[in-house]
Parts: sequence; structure tokens; C-alpha cells
Amino acid sequence: MPAPLIHMVYAQAYVRDHPDLDEAAVVRGSAFPDIRLLAGLPRSLTHREGVTMDDVRHEEDAWRVGMLLHSYLDEAWNQFFREQGLGLLPETDVVEWRGVKAAEQADYALEGPERQRLAAMFAAPANAQELAVVASAGGAAVVGQWNQHMIWILGGAYEPEAWKREALKLGTNVPEAERIIEVVGRIRQSGAWRERVAALHRYLGI
Repeated sequence: MPAPLIHMVYAQAYVRDHPDLDEAAVVRGSAFPDIRLLAGLPRSLTHREGVTMDDVRHEEDAWRVGMLLHSYLDEAWNQFFREQGLGLLPETDVVEWRGVKAAEQADYALEGPERQRLAAMFAAPANAQELAVVASAGGAAVVGQWNQHMIWILGGAYEPEAWKREALKLGTNVPEAERIIEVVGRIRQSGAWRERVAALHRYLGI
């Protein structure tokens, strides 16, 4: 399951092929499902299993397109790594998976102006669809916190201690966050890792 920046980049790629859609709505929808980590919501409330690209293409609402893309991409990303193998630790190791997510996001090249343009999409207030999902878990306040988190992610390069502070806000404990940072540092030095991520992005079309 990729980290938020990768979801946003994939949403952009989809919008390039479907220019009739509101890009900001698709991008916000594509990142939104993981608000569950901040809001303490069950995954089943923000994610769907078995989403196909036909499901995505048949959805007319741009924000819902982003939500469906998120669920589709989670499963496609997982399937790729199961087929290819992480080549690091067993896939059942949750910390290793989170390290892979963080490393991919840290390595993804997205120019500063483009990051700023995406960040501006999260500056708008919560929409009615977002509020409906988190109505029982903080409403507009939690959406505002989530959007600020997205703006922070888009603000610059991976920096371990800053990343650790943000991870703790989302419920990661200190020992786990420190292990994830170690994993990120280790695998980002691997040429095999970079080749695998490049292959993943070709597979996903981003």
C-alpha cells in the first residue's frame, strides 16, 4: 500500500488520461482514505476491496474516482511486491512494509513547483463528502489536520526526524518509527531497490 504522495501522483496520471475530471477533487480523494489513521476509523469505512479499473472508469464523481483509485492502487501495489519479492525481510513484517512505503515516497522525484501546486489543492476547506466520512471522528477539524499533513508531505524532501514526528502523530510508536527510519536508510542505498521501484512505477503507469 503506497504512501500518500504516490497516491497523488497516480491520481495525476489518471487525470491526464481523463481531462474532463476535476484534478483537485481526484487528488484529494486519492489521498483521503488514509485519514482513518488520524481519525481512528476502521479501514473498511474508507477503503473498498476488489476495486477494478472498470469501477474507477464508471464512476462519474471526481472525488469518488480518487477514493476508488486509492483502493485499486493499494491492492495493485501489494500484488506487485508479492510477485517481485521485497528482497529484504518477510512480507509479514509490518515495519518492513512501512519502510518500503516511506522509502518510495522519499525517493519519488517531484519538482518543487509541482509539489506546491498539489499542496494548494489541500488548502481548501473540507468538502461535504469528506465531512460525511469523518462526521463521527472530528469532522472539519480532523480533515483540516489531515490536509495540513498532506501539505507537509508535499513541502519538501524526506528528513528522518521530521518524518518521525509526523509518523507519531498518525499513531506509530517510537520504537517502530525508529525501526522504519533504519529500514528506509538501508534500502535507499540499494541499487536493486531503485530498480524495483522503477519497475513498479512502470507497472502502475506513473
